[in-house]
Amino acid sequence: MHRDDSVSAILEGLNEIQARGVAHGEGPLLILAGAGSGKTRVLTSRLAHLVAARGVAPDAVLAVTFTNKAAGEMRVRVQKLLGPTAQAIWIGTFHSICLRILRRHQEALGFRGNLTVFDADDSLSLIRQILKESGKTDDPVRAADARSAISLAKNRMIDPERLESESAGPGGRRIARLWRLYDARLREQDGVDFDDLLLLAVRLLRENRSIGDAYAQRFRHILVDEYQDTNRVQLELVRRLAERHGNICAVGDDDQSIYRWRGADVTNILGFERHFPGTAVLRMEQNYRSTRRILDVANAAVLKNAGRMPKTLWTENEPGEAVRLFLAEDEEQEARHVARRIREEVRGGASLSHLAVLYRTHAQSRAIEEACIRAEIPYRVLGGIAFYQRKEVKDLLAYLRLLANPHDEVSFRRAALAPRRGAGEMTIDRILSEARARGVDLLTACERAREWGMEGRGFAALADLAAYLMTLVPRIDEKPHVLLEEIAHQIGYREYLRSQSEAEWEDRFAHVLELIEGARGYEDAEESAGVVDFLEQVALYAQSDKLRDDEERVTLMTVHNAKGLEFDAVLVTGLEDGLFPHISSLTDPEELEEERRLFYVAVTRARRTLTLTASRSRRRINRMAGSDLSRFLSEIPEELLEIEGRLHAATARFPARRAATAKELHEEAAQDSEDEWDGPIIAREPAAARVAGRTLVRHVRYGIGEVLSVDGEGEKARLEVRFPGWGTKKIVRSYLVPVGRG
Repeated sequence: MHRDDSVSAILEGLNEIQARGVAHGEGPLLILAGAGSGKTRVLTSRLAHLVAARGVAPDAVLAVTFTNKAAGEMRVRVQKLLGPTAQAIWIGTFHSICLRILRRHQEALGFRGNLTVFDADDSLSLIRQILKESGKTDDPVRAADARSAISLAKNRMIDPERLESESAGPGGRRIARLWRLYDARLREQDGVDFDDLLLLAVRLLRENRSIGDAYAQRFRHILVDEYQDTNRVQLELVRRLAERHGNICAVGDDDQSIYRWRGADVTNILGFERHFPGTAVLRMEQNYRSTRRILDVANAAVLKNAGRMPKTLWTENEPGEAVRLFLAEDEEQEARHVARRIREEVRGGASLSHLAVLYRTHAQSRAIEEACIRAEIPYRVLGGIAFYQRKEVKDLLAYLRLLANPHDEVSFRRAALAPRRGAGEMTIDRILSEARARGVDLLTACERAREWGMEGRGFAALADLAAYLMTLVPRIDEKPHVLLEEIAHQIGYREYLRSQSEAEWEDRFAHVLELIEGARGYEDAEESAGVVDFLEQVALYAQSDKLRDDEERVTLMTVHNAKGLEFDAVLVTGLEDGLFPHISSLTDPEELEEERRLFYVAVTRARRTLTLTASRSRRRINRMAGSDLSRFLSEIPEELLEIEGRLHAATARFPARRAATAKELHEEAAQDSEDEWDGPIIAREPAAARVAGRTLVRHVRYGIGEVLSVDGEGEKARLEVRFPGWGTKKIVRSYLVPVGRG
């Protein structure tokens, strides 16, 4: 291809601002790329334009980003524009580029042989080993928390001495001492962790002037993707490389900076013009992704942030549907509405794989997963674990399973190890072997272990566990949530989670509380529900997680995991103060601004339709009345939202409760009892205020049954239903789907 043709191909189809960014010449350039504005295309086109139009040598161009996937996509796009020439461009993540430099100059840093890179698991194992060797088993410093603290300090360019001197309490000093031992052990092995890759590269370029100058002279142009996510070390790296020529192009969006908790510093992009004097700033505000109404909400959502560079997204796309806000009474009603909206989208022609449900915390997925299962909607949990597959959930359920079946070896092993009681794998294996050989259940084997000659701390601990569980066996018909609460307290599961990780235990314990509340909700639906019934229901839920990889599914995920993705239809759930924004941000203005940016990211994932939901109460945190709506909703002009539900307006608080009218109950019951998932959705006959005659209904577990009687009205009415093979059950109406009359 002729050079002029090649350049024309690179610029073809770009709008005016994009083309200016691609063709910018010398000097620093900041491209503020709003959501959906074509950031990746501009970045790769600029890379190609530097080589094809400006004659810059390919190996004099450095392009850095944050993930291997992004780097790979960038490399492929540039190769399509330039051909084999593109292979000489340095394209990679910050870590891979720094490792490449370090391997070339490792002797200058005192390394003897080839560097060994310790990944996160390797680093954690080394810290655990150091703690074990120190013999301080009662030390409050825990391996996972220590590794997180050390990593965050390195990202902020804080050394052990500074950490120790600035620490108000003993915790920081303990971390600093451990950090020194950890670094020493790494160096003994010619090892570095991921954070060291950046730190040592900066040290090399700063302290060894000849090496630093050589790279600063070599890379005539530096391009940085997702600049809003850079930390202090990454800022210092690019400043050193660009200090001679100033040819740095940063592409990013301060409104999408959402990783402060792992070291990202939004002031890097806000202060870009100060760090690189003479910066040209381009604002890419034309959005190619979303409808106008979605962008109106997005612009309003982030407007109140003080720490931002002004920009307003606009589009030539159609206005699109109104953004909906649904205000629910509780998370179960919210989840049913989510399932209902998914069905509506599919009936309108949407593909399941183009739908996403977003939430602030993983614990919120439980109610949504169960609603999808009841509606037979295939789903996947992206970037997380399906609720009933989480370790802490399976740990607690293992105790119930042992009550129901004392021969369950899998549940016994899990319960024996969570929390650990001094009984290791060999002790557990011995109990299992003796139980099989003597033909007794596992609880009996534990109780009689000493009688059979098995002595020691581990066997004594298992005997105590068995004795406790034996006291619960007669209570197996009690409400499951009562037993779960008691077991969690009795075994000290909260303290066990905290001992595993100071940083993560609260989120994990929230899943335990959600499990307990899920059990309570199940009991509300079925009066006679005991442990066995509940475990059968859970087994059905857990089995539904195991779908074929090629099956179309709706995506469930946290907003953080949605960054960089887009969907035709997006539902953002849990919009209440204390949840979204998260409670930890309510007293910190900087964290609250990041939460607002996170909400902006959630809104801008939507291409065609956007639904927002909030719940008056969430039983797992016992907010049963008067919960505040998310302040982010009150910041959106009411005329931009179409409000649904029995509540009136998106004011700062939920409106006062009022009794539902008969019409409203009928309409909601009709909506909640739509057909289960079965290919194309076909609405069946709505549930009436009372069910009379020989009416047939379907339950997710028991199948089709005959309604014998009805107690009450509306969605909370209890129906007595006879299911062939299961007997008679009393079930709340909302858990049933009418299928016609026999």
